[in-house]
Amino acid sequence: MAQSTKAPNSRGRGRIMKDYLLLILLLVPSGVLAQPPDDAGADAPSIIVTGQGLGLPPGTPAYGSVAIDRQRLLDNASGRLENVLANVAGSQQFRRSDSRASNPSNQGATLRALGGNASSRTLVLLDGVPVADPFFGYIPFSALVPDRLSVVRVTRGGGSGGGYVSLSGRWDRGNGFQTTPKSQRVAATVPAAYDSWSTNLRAVAPLSVTSELQFRATIFQDDRTLRFKGADSANEGQDASVRFISRGDWQVDALAYIQARNFSNIVISASTFRKSLDQRNTPSMGLGGKIEIRPPVGSDHVLRLGADTRFALGDMYEDAYDANIASNPVTFRRHAGGQQVTTGLFAEDDWTLEGLVLTGGVRADHWTISDGFYHQANASTGAVTATDSANRSDWQFSGRAGAILRLSGALALRGAGYTGFRLPTLNELYRPFVVFPITTQANAALKPERLKGVEAGFDLTPLPGVTLGATAFYNRLDDAIANVTIGTNTRQRQNVNRIVAKGIELTASARLGD
Repeated sequence: MAQSTKAPNSRGRGRIMKDYLLLILLLVPSGVLAQPPDDAGADAPSIIVTGQGLGLPPGTPAYGSVAIDRQRLLDNASGRLENVLANVAGSQQFRRSDSRASNPSNQGATLRALGGNASSRTLVLLDGVPVADPFFGYIPFSALVPDRLSVVRVTRGGGSGGGYVSLSGRWDRGNGFQTTPKSQRVAATVPAAYDSWSTNLRAVAPLSVTSELQFRATIFQDDRTLRFKGADSANEGQDASVRFISRGDWQVDALAYIQARNFSNIVISASTFRKSLDQRNTPSMGLGGKIEIRPPVGSDHVLRLGADTRFALGDMYEDAYDANIASNPVTFRRHAGGQQVTTGLFAEDDWTLEGLVLTGGVRADHWTISDGFYHQANASTGAVTATDSANRSDWQFSGRAGAILRLSGALALRGAGYTGFRLPTLNELYRPFVVFPITTQANAALKPERLKGVEAGFDLTPLPGVTLGATAFYNRLDDAIANVTIGTNTRQRQNVNRIVAKGIELTASARLGD
C-alpha cells in the first residue's frame, strides 16, 4: 500500500502558521506605539506621519490607471468593494453575484474581458500586500471594507509628532435571499444566508523626520449557505504586515507579510439532497516581502530598483460521500497540496521632459513549483492511490513601456505596451472537484499564463471637475487556463491556445459643488 510521506509534515502547518502570526501581533504593536523621548527640543524638526507608501511615479497614468476616491467608496449603498469595482470599465468577477451570495472560492477578479476565472487574473494589493488566497487564488472581498480605504487605484494596463493607531471592525449578517427560481424550489431549498465579520488594526509610528514604520493586521471570518440546507462554506484569514518607508534622498519601501488562510465547503447533491463532498479543511499560508529603492538620480528621473518574493503552500483535506445511499457513507478520503516560490528583480525609470513623460521597466522572475501531490484513500478498503508530481522551475522575463504627452492643461495623450505572467494556483494544479454530474480534474503540468498587450488613449478635462477618457486596447493571454471537456461528464484544467480581448473603454466623471 502506497503511503504519503508529506502528510505528517503538513498537518501542523495551519497551527504553526497561526502561532507565528500571534507572535507578530504581540510583538509589533509594542514597537509601533513607542513614544518619542521627553527631552525633544522645541526646535526639533516637525515629523509628519502619512501612513502611506512612496508617491506614485509620474508615468503611472500611461497604463490606463483609474482612481476611485474615498467619497465614491463611501457612497456605494451595498458597502461591498466588488460592487464599487463593477463600475470600472472592463472589471469582472467569475460570478456576477457579490460576496454575500457566491462561493468564496469563485471570487476571482479579472480586467479587460480576459475570461473570468475562479482564480484571480488581476493582482490585488492592500498596502502593497497581495490579498489573493495562497491556495485558491480568490479575493476575500468580504474582508476588504470600502470605508477602511482612502483610495482604490485600478491599473488595467500593466500589469505632526507621534504615530497613530486605527482599529476598525465590521459584522454583516443576513437571512439571505432565494437564488433558486420559485418553480425549481424543493423542501431542501434555503435562502443564501451569510454571516461574516472582520477586524482591522493599523498603526503608524515615526522613526525620524523622513521615515516611518507601518503595521497592519486583519482577521476575518465568512460563513455562507448556498441554495440547499447544509451546503455551508466558511472562509477565514489572519493577515499581518510590517512596512518601512523612508522619504529621504534615498527613498526606501520595505515590506514583509504573512497570511494564514483556511477554507471549507460542503456540497449537497441536487438530486438526493444529501452530502456528496465535504471539503473540510484547506489550510494555506503565504509569506512574502518586497524592497524598493529610489536613488537620487536627478529631478527629471524617478528610478525604481528592487526585489520581491512570495512563498505559498497549502493542503486540501476532503471526504467524498455516496449521496445515493440513505446512510450517506464516506467513499473516499483525499489529501492534496504543494508549494510555490516566486522571486523577482525589477528596474523601472520615469523620465519627465516638460510635457512628455516616458516610462519603462523590466523584471525577471524565477518561479518554483514543488512538493505537489494528490492522495486518495478508499474509505472501505483502505487502498490508497497516490500521485506525486515532479518539481519544476523556470525564469520568466517581462517588461512594460509607456508615454504621456500633455498637449495642454486639458488634454493628455497616452500609450503603453506590456507583458506579464501568472502562475497556476495550487488549486488548479492539484485539486479536482465535482459539480454533479461533472468531474473536473486537476493538472499538475499546467504552464504559466502569459499576457501581451498594447493600448492608446486620451484624457480630457473640458471643464473644471469634468473628466473624459477613452482607451483602445488589444490584449492576448497565451496558455490561458480553462476547464476543457475531455469525455462524458469529465473536464480537465488545461492550457488553451490563447484568449484575445480587444475593445474601447470609455470613462467619464463630474464633480458638482465645491
